[in-house]
Amino acid sequence: MRNTITALLMLCGALLNGAAQANDSVAGIGAGGLEFDTSDAITMEKEALSISLSRIRVDYVFRNVTNAPVDIYVAFPLPIINMAEVLGYGGYNVPDPDSANFFAFETRVNDRPAPTSVQTKAFVNGKDITRDLRDANVAFDIPGPRLMDSLGHMSRADMRKLTAIGALGDGGCGEMVCPLWSLEKIYYRQQRFEPLTTVRISHSYKPAFSTFFVQSDKNLAGSKDARFPVNAPEYATWCMDEGLWRSVNKPRGPNAPDTFGLGHEIQYILKTANSWNGPIGDFVLTIDKGAPGNLLSLCIDGIKKTGSATFEVRKQNYRPDQDLKILFIAPEGAR
Repeated sequence: MRNTITALLMLCGALLNGAAQANDSVAGIGAGGLEFDTSDAITMEKEALSISLSRIRVDYVFRNVTNAPVDIYVAFPLPIINMAEVLGYGGYNVPDPDSANFFAFETRVNDRPAPTSVQTKAFVNGKDITRDLRDANVAFDIPGPRLMDSLGHMSRADMRKLTAIGALGDGGCGEMVCPLWSLEKIYYRQQRFEPLTTVRISHSYKPAFSTFFVQSDKNLAGSKDARFPVNAPEYATWCMDEGLWRSVNKPRGPNAPDTFGLGHEIQYILKTANSWNGPIGDFVLTIDKGAPGNLLSLCIDGIKKTGSATFEVRKQNYRPDQDLKILFIAPEGAR
């Protein structure tokens, strides 16, 4: 599998991004909100990341390597949510879409619950439209019925304005106009690191993921460790090797459908860990694919099977050079 199993975000600043789930990072707070930075005072000694379709948990051990206390913002960006994919045709699953904390995000510091603040912004083509949505009383940060209800109660003037800036349009939301912005949530807190001591920080939340049909296809291209259908080159992003495609293409009877099963993709941001002083000393990634009959693929080296449904990657002095895109496949009849 090139080790076929392809696979938090840290802001420090004296705080952190999303689109995928993420790693802690260092950040500061500027006039426009959080700004990512780097820290020479804090090292990440350990990161233990556990990913499944039901829960993501990451445990860090940080050390202040200086002789003085350090106060910084530690930030954790959650996936950037495309609202049209959630509420329209996109097949994107959000755990609790009618709650502001729809990921059920939790933070612990030294094994105790810790409060966090959250920065929420909306973007269209890279432009921040958060104020426009707030001015129109749109529940823009809740990707469920409450949002659609707020859109239904807008004035015509607000409707015209939001349509003109690209925030509303046709996206498969039935008789309603569709929200077309991307939603970014970054959780953060100010953390003190005492001199020459460690701090344990943990985050856990329910992941959001896209869902789509995975079909049998023997017309493949690419390398042996990253095969993909000729007409679907996007599959290359998961490093699906020849063995996995043999499972997908395995004959299932004369009347079997072309659809092998449902695919679910979880993305996770790793590269923000590079904002700390030095590499991650000890990195452990654990993935649970669910049922033993499910399939798993991602692009990462050194993956090993540790159980009927679990896999593990261990790295020392690790500097992530890519983020994780993990494909879970549940065969028809196995769900």
